[in-house]
Amino acid sequence: MRYRADEALFATVALQFQAAAARLGIPVTLQPTEAGSLAMALKASDFDVYVRVLRGNPFMFNFTPIFHTRGVGAGNITGFSTPASDRLIEAIATANTKAHRARLLRRFQALMQQEMPIVPLFFLPNRIAASRRLTGLQVGSLKPGYTLTTVERAPQHLPVP
Repeated sequence: MRYRADEALFATVALQFQAAAARLGIPVTLQPTEAGSLAMALKASDFDVYVRVLRGNPFMFNFTPIFHTRGVGAGNITGFSTPASDRLIEAIATANTKAHRARLLRRFQALMQQEMPIVPLFFLPNRIAASRRLTGLQVGSLKPGYTLTTVERAPQHLPVP
């Protein structure tokens, strides 16, 4: 299992994966790798399993670099591509309505679940702590995690002496 050596979160994930695999009788050798060497190892398919974070734009889905035939040898380091997945990726990119894109994304998600070119091990949730005195707080997935223009502070009631 390869992962970037300078990333403590990846080391933790790798150790947890190794321990879980050991309980099943599956030996896992950890290979912490310097970032530049890791990129070369991944492009050369010198891995069985690797840990990385995938980030994207919440307003648009572009799976071409990681799952399309055109991405093989570049960002598509798993080498996964099928004619069906290529067609879906292209259709998602050109869908003209949110409803149509949502239907295509559900089909793509089902295909990815069936084919399993990658297996998400964890998600990093956004967490936010706020005072109860704040009203209109709208939590979102974009940093900083909330919409500041909608927040108001409720009047504070002071105790009477």
